[in-house]
Amino acid sequence: MPGISTPETEIPWTSPRPVRESLLTGVAPRERTHLVLVVDDHVDSRTIARIVLQRAGFRVAEAASGSEGLETALALRPSAVLLDMILPGMDGWDIAARLRADARTADCAIVALTALVGHHEHDRARTAGCNDVLVKPASPYAIVAAIANFVGTPLRSTV
Repeated sequence: MPGISTPETEIPWTSPRPVRESLLTGVAPRERTHLVLVVDDHVDSRTIARIVLQRAGFRVAEAASGSEGLETALALRPSAVLLDMILPGMDGWDIAARLRADARTADCAIVALTALVGHHEHDRARTAGCNDVLVKPASPYAIVAAIANFVGTPLRSTV
């Protein structure tokens, strides 16, 4: 059965784990970590986010478009989504609203990562369901701190 490949694991499309099962349960970080979905149409942005998040101990899946991001989030039920707002096809505001409206992803942390600096766009992101908004280029520490804050994971010193 086809699935989504990340550098460290094959994640099947069938029987995705509920968000609650993806939470840390006191075991070693290498044995069980939160899954973060990075949705960005720029490969360099996805790669940087993936490396930073993996160094901090998170598992990472990626999507390159809005529709792929929504489909992947609904299938995998990540603990958090790092979401670009300007995407081909479906924008980040629409994705955030749809994730909030679906019971499978309603509790997922959503952090917008955008080059848009206007207060109107940030307010719109929060109204759509984003927990936080970071402006590109965000520091690696800011990315990890935002995700860790919402999934309840203490920061590691490797970032």
